[in-house]
Parts: sequence; structure tokens; C-alpha cells
Amino acid sequence: MFVSGGGLAQAMPAAAAAKKTSKAAAQRPPSKPDRSLYQVAERARKRLAGSSRLRAKRSEWDKVISAYRIIVHKYPRSPYCDDALLKAGDLQREVSRRFKLTRYLDRALTSYGLVVSEYPGSSLGEPALFATYEILLQKERQTEATQAAKKYMAAYPDGKRAKVMARALRTSKAPA
Repeated sequence: MFVSGGGLAQAMPAAAAAKKTSKAAAQRPPSKPDRSLYQVAERARKRLAGSSRLRAKRSEWDKVISAYRIIVHKYPRSPYCDDALLKAGDLQREVSRRFKLTRYLDRALTSYGLVVSEYPGSSLGEPALFATYEILLQKERQTEATQAAKKYMAAYPDGKRAKVMARALRTSKAPA
């Protein structure tokens, strides 16, 4: 049916133009590449969490960790960096536990340390410092664990885990 004013006739070229535009948009780099990388990492983490087959392979964990770390490497001023580092650290801790590889604890310490040192205004510094404390205790590095607890209390005196940290500091000062 023909509509006066070329309605149907004009709709066909418009649809073709829209298709070309969507192809061009798909070929264009994303306007927020850091966000795109973060979303890729999040999807990879969710895929890993949802598959026992993938969780059984350390290489799959390493891929997800790398996906988070690449954000920090490529876009160090991205608002996603602190979250990416915290998640990388959490995954590294889990790899250490799951595969009995203590070197991943050292990698987690590095990730958590970067959250605190490079993104000091981040609210994620609190869980990063607490995780650092826990790892140092696990590795039986009591002096460093005490330093981490002091740093936590200085930065987050009303933090979620402040009572635990205050108690830890009191007991670490007890005479031997």
C-alpha cells in the first residue's frame, strides 16, 4: 500500500540507514572503554562463579584476575580501578585457598595495597586493609599485621570492622 508523502517508500531507506548506523556504532570503540573492560571482567567473574568446571581450572581464575588488572594498567585514573583491584585481590585469595598456592596471597596483598595507596579516598580501602590484616595473620607475620591494624584504625576508626581491629591491637600489646 502506498501512503501519500512517501511514508512506506521513505521507511525502507530509513531502515537501511539505521542498519548502517548500528554497524558503524558496533565498529566504533566504546565511549567509556574502562567501563566496557570492567563489564567484561564482571561477566567473566560471574561465568566463573557459575561453573564448577571453570572453577576447577586455575587458568580460568587467572583470566578473570587479569581482566580486572588490565583496567588498572590501561586506565589508572578510572573510577573502576579500586573496585577492580579489590576484586582481583579477593580472587587471588580464593585461588590461594582453593589451589593451595601461597604466592597468590602475596599477589592479593599487592592488589589490596594498591587500593589503599593509589586510591586513598576510596571507600574500598576499608575492606582492603582488613583483608591485608587477615592475610598477614594467616602468613604469621604478626608485626606487619599489627601495623595493618593500626593503619586501619587510623583511617577507619568507625569502620565496619573497627571493633575487631581494636581488640586485635589490644591483644598484640599484651606482654609475652
